[in-house]
Amino acid sequence: MKKTSWLMLFLAFAGVIFVACEKESDTQTTEDELIMEIALSDARMMIEPEDLPAIILDFVNERYFDTYIDLAFRVPTYGYEVNLGSGENLFFDTQGRELMFRGPQDRNGPFGENGPHGNCRRVYDLPGDPVRPSALPSLIQRYIQGNYADSNIRLAKFNGRFYIIALDVPIVLRFDRAGNFVEEVLPIIECDQPCRPIRGADLPEQARRLIANRLPDAQFHSACIRSGTIVVMMIQDRSRIILVFDREGNLLRVRR
Repeated sequence: MKKTSWLMLFLAFAGVIFVACEKESDTQTTEDELIMEIALSDARMMIEPEDLPAIILDFVNERYFDTYIDLAFRVPTYGYEVNLGSGENLFFDTQGRELMFRGPQDRNGPFGENGPHGNCRRVYDLPGDPVRPSALPSLIQRYIQGNYADSNIRLAKFNGRFYIIALDVPIVLRFDRAGNFVEEVLPIIECDQPCRPIRGADLPEQARRLIANRLPDAQFHSACIRSGTIVVMMIQDRSRIILVFDREGNLLRVRR
């Protein structure tokens, strides 16, 4: 009698697990299909990053502060696509919930071996979890106090390998999990494309003239030539300004 009771209990429990897994699979299939609709829809329209829903902007600002929003798109009734300067692509539904594509991926199709999230992000990777400044390793706090005494920690995150810290200078620093300084992170770098640094004085004349006219008080920080564009980072009033030019120096877009 006891064996029969345990057997029935086990079968009932297994049934619950099966239904839960089936629902999870259905949900994921729905996410994959929704991403495909957003990425391939004829109704897809480009929008300015500031026109994204506040919930999406807050999410990106908190999790991806080491890069910037390069392009943004909206597809009515389906959601949004956000292309980051790092080469990563994010997808959100109409409520601002992040979507993840998990395959299958067609090597020769629009969702090829690198997936819709871009070359720089594998399907199960995460950008990192926010960390309170006071919870950072003491080694990191001492480094920042010793080298950036006049600056405050604006945002911090840990992605399992590195701590990434945004200061209000503004610059972004990377530390290993033990708290040792690794490098300054340049938001203008794209992870999968070669970047050829260029000095401010060597920018195309048209770009230099535009910067001088529009941002006379801004300080040149860095610039990078990549994939047919020149990306320039300026600093003004402790805020970054990112300008994207074509190779001739024509301004394509301005980002923060």
